[in-house]
Amino acid sequence: MRVVIPNNTYKGIADGSSLTNDRRKQILSIYDFVNTLGNEPLTYKSLQERVADEDYGISDSAIRTFFPLLGKLGFVDYKDTFPACELFTKTGKVFMETFKSLLYAEDLHPQNKRLIDEINHCLTTIQRYGLLYMNSQEEFKQHGIWLALAILKQEQEIYWSEFLFFLHLCKDKHMSIKDAAKEVKANRLKNVEYEYYNSDNKPIAGTSYSYTHAFLEEAGILRDIEVNHSLLNEGMFDFIELIDNYYE
Repeated sequence: MRVVIPNNTYKGIADGSSLTNDRRKQILSIYDFVNTLGNEPLTYKSLQERVADEDYGISDSAIRTFFPLLGKLGFVDYKDTFPACELFTKTGKVFMETFKSLLYAEDLHPQNKRLIDEINHCLTTIQRYGLLYMNSQEEFKQHGIWLALAILKQEQEIYWSEFLFFLHLCKDKHMSIKDAAKEVKANRLKNVEYEYYNSDNKPIAGTSYSYTHAFLEEAGILRDIEVNHSLLNEGMFDFIELIDNYYE
């Protein structure tokens, strides 16, 4: 099935990054660096320049990729001019120090799997806390991550190849998540496959939902049981109910 989705429908629906361990290590490099600068005044632009000068292997374009997500989660605040050591908020500092603890724990000999699992659990909890902060910000009310959570709340599972069709039904056809789910499941029984195009007749890349998928897995909200098929994790329904969801 060919599905044409207007550019405005999916614009800004996803972030260009999640918080993988490699990404966390990059963020930690910036965290440690700005703490060495004390109260030195920085702007977002000067931060990019200073980090690039330090040769951490983090380009200014990389910072532009993941810093907006950190800002949405309330982990950093880089509006206007700010003291370097205050780039990371209290929540951001907790996240970074917890990640540091994980790296220390992984270096222990012998390793303690239970300790590592507990610290990873703390990291997922902090990311979910960040989602609650993001959900409280009016400018992000239509973000695609809430659509994914609405689908998970309705169905307790999500087939990611159907995500953009859900988006099309909910935003372009103004269907409720419940009615959209009925149509999607009917198509699934018929083995319907989707091809997504934008208003310019160009294919829509899977990155319009892949980072959302990754972030929800990192936050412990879902788990994959096969490629592009995820289930809601046990105990996460209560968390989803805390979300003020635009798509419900």
